Amino acid sequence: MKVHCDKVLTTDDFDVEYASWKGRTLTVMGDYIKVSQDGVQPRYFDTVYLFENSGVLVGFKYGTPLNECFIRTSDALKYSYYPQDIARCYRNLGYYYVEENDFKTALALYIYSMEYEASPLAYAEIKFIQSKTGNMELSLNECIDIIEGKNIQVGPNPFILDTLDEFIREYEENKLYNQLLYFLELRFDLKNDVETLGKINDTRERLEN
Repeated sequence: MKVHCDKVLTTDDFDVEYASWKGRTLTVMGDYIKVSQDGVQPRYFDTVYLFENSGVLVGFKYGTPLNECFIRTSDALKYSYYPQDIARCYRNLGYYYVEENDFKTALALYIYSMEYEASPLAYAEIKFIQSKTGNMELSLNECIDIIEGKNIQVGPNPFILDTLDEFIREYEENKLYNQLLYFLELRFDLKNDVETLGKINDTRERLEN
């Protein structure tokens, strides 16, 4: 199967020189994908890594119109509870807004995604957008305001946090400390708050004693 990438903007090894994939062809070859273009050395990527780990080539991954890509990603964000998954959703939404030529919103999404995963891909896209916008800069608060202005969920869904809190209370009451530690660490990854960190340290001490 071959797919002609006439609109996809992203990076492969996070090299700026490969930031534009316009005009390239992807060939699915079992567990590998070959990326080729006239005058460019072909590149090969592991399919699982390309699609699941890096978020590279989002447009090809979905194989759907941009609006459907936006809807699917927004839905995925509602139910994401691992930081790297939340970050990937914001990167995917950033891709959507690049394609819409709304570079300010795209930049806000890529910057905010770094709160959940320090991704080289996001960093490369930030640099790409800045190269197109005269080195536009945004503070974290400005990013949040822009994202909220687009009615996009900011951070994890409150329902996810409430569910985590329920598990934490249940396992704490029943003194199931291994399970308690797992959910405390998950909550800390999402909120990075002092109270949860204190509970993590207390639980580790109980497990060691």
